[in-house]
Parts: sequence; structure tokens; C-alpha cells
Amino acid sequence: AEKGGPIIGRERPLGAMGLSSGPLLKDGAKFRFWAGCQEEQGAGHEVYFESTDGLVWERPNLKLVDWGGETENNVLLGLPGAIFIDPAAPPEQRYKAVGTRDLTKERYDELCAKYPDRCEPRAWRTDVGVAFALFGAYSPDGYHWTDVPEPLAVEHADTQNIGCWDALLGKYVLWTRNWWLSERAPGYAEGQGQPWYMVGRRSIGRSEAATFDQFPLSEIVLHSPPDMLPSEVLYTNCYGTYPGAPEARLMFPAVWDMASDSTRIVLASSTDSRYWDWLPNGTLFETGEFGEFDGGTVFAAPNLVELPRGDFALPYTGYAFPHKYPRGAWAYDLGMAV
Repeated sequence: AEKGGPIIGRERPLGAMGLSSGPLLKDGAKFRFWAGCQEEQGAGHEVYFESTDGLVWERPNLKLVDWGGETENNVLLGLPGAIFIDPAAPPEQRYKAVGTRDLTKERYDELCAKYPDRCEPRAWRTDVGVAFALFGAYSPDGYHWTDVPEPLAVEHADTQNIGCWDALLGKYVLWTRNWWLSERAPGYAEGQGQPWYMVGRRSIGRSEAATFDQFPLSEIVLHSPPDMLPSEVLYTNCYGTYPGAPEARLMFPAVWDMASDSTRIVLASSTDSRYWDWLPNGTLFETGEFGEFDGGTVFAAPNLVELPRGDFALPYTGYAFPHKYPRGAWAYDLGMAV
């Protein structure tokens, strides 16, 4: 893939610190692009763009949010997570989204008692005092969202969780951030020595359900293979399908090397969504040169789309600084790998 960007300029002061990639969808004759932006003061917002060719982007006047004393802008009411189109749903639920939210200890205990098979003990983080849970939402237009009342599942999936309607399986599928972790020694108790997430490796999980409301806990389908360094983990999943070929499931994980704080995007494929293969020499693109907009970190975002001119494009967020660089120096922009 050939990288390019920034593909959309920052709008100041609304997006002074940058734009981060949300989902890109080919929706009929239109390309729709949801993104995040951040002001210099640190306030974050969600914004929306449209295009007829996937190359030149416009800021539609949504008139949804009063920002800076006026509503003539492309700011969204909020973005509940990674969006996908559900062709099997009624019109009022055509768009669906999967995201992560925090739970209090009281809410976590309540859900574990109510749904013991959909509640993972590792979801509760004693060090930060919250639990993680997967939530769903639906929308008729991609702007106005209604939450699914209960969490889809309560598990430790805290970064880039993606949902889809798999037409060949006739089911909803979640792609989650999971952790490859061996069994603990007999008698081991949390709080003794390192916490579990310090000795686990970030991996990619999968869960499926007939309805978009109750999912079993995800199971690992991809983890770091033997030819990856011990310091390398699968940080994000970026699931999608080959345009026009739903049986060709693809994954564009970001491989993060914790030793060098560098990233690269690799490629895996599957024909049934359960068993995956890594493509030989499957690195698609890497972090750019320091000083470039993506010279620190790259994270791919869904979805792979076919452009009218016949080539294929995958959006990504390019950070000017490495992932664990002091967070106050964040600077990021939207890129496109073509």
C-alpha cells in the first residue's frame, strides 16, 4: 500500500490537535467518514465528512451541535463506537455501533449476578476502580443514536472493538481486544506480584450472536505468532471484508512493538471468520519517518473500500509521536493507504 495524507486538513480551533480516523463506509453512491477531533484545551468531539470519490472530502452542515455559539458545523451529537451498516435490520436500526464504556463496581456486580456467562472477572480493574463492558447502539441515519439497554458483554476489551453483520453466517459478530494469558499458578490471587495484564499479550477476540443484544464472551482467534518479537502485540484488529466479496474476511491489525514503541500494519485473512491465516510478508505499511504526520504511530481503521477509479483504500490515523510519548504532545491526522 502507498500511504498518503493528511487527507483532510485540521479545522481550527475545533480540531487544532488533529483528526483521528473513525469508520469509513461506502454507503450507496456516497463515502461516509466519521472521525474524532481534539481542541488545544483537550476537549474532544466527533465530526463527520462526506465524499463522492473517497479522495476529496466535504464537511456537511449538520446543524446538530451548538459549538462556539453556532450550529453551522459538521459536529456530531456523539459517536457510540465503530459503525457498521446492517442490511438485515429495519430502517430505524440500519446503522449499528459497538463501543466500550466503564462500569462502576456496583453496576459490575449487578451485571455479573444477572448474566454470569457474559461477565468476565478480568473486566474489573482494581488498579483504576472501573470495569470495562461492550455496548451497542443503533441509528436510522448515523447521527442520532439509541443505546441497546444492556451491555453486549462485560469483558476487558478496551480498544477498537468492531461489530458487523455477517451475511454468510446470518449472525452478528464482534471483534474485540482480548488478552492471551496462560493459567495462573494454583493459589495465585490478584494483587500478588504483577497484575494479569502485565503478563498477558494483547490479542484479537471474536464473539457471535443471532441478535444484536446478548453476546457470549469473546474467544481469541488471533494472537502474536512465533515469528513476532516477544515485545510485539496485536494492538488493534481493524476487521473488514474485501469489497463485494463477503466471504473474504480481512484483518488489518496494528502490531505494536513495546520495546521500540513503533507500529506497523499487517494483514490476515479468513474464509469462515473463525480460522485465520497470516499473509506471507504481510506488512502493508509502517510508521513514517520522524517529522512526518505519521512518523510516530499508525493505527488502521475500518473499512477497506473500493474507490471509483478502481483501487482500494484503507483509512488510518497517523500520530506525529510514538504511542507512549507524553500524551500532552499528541498530534495526529487522517491518512489513507491506497
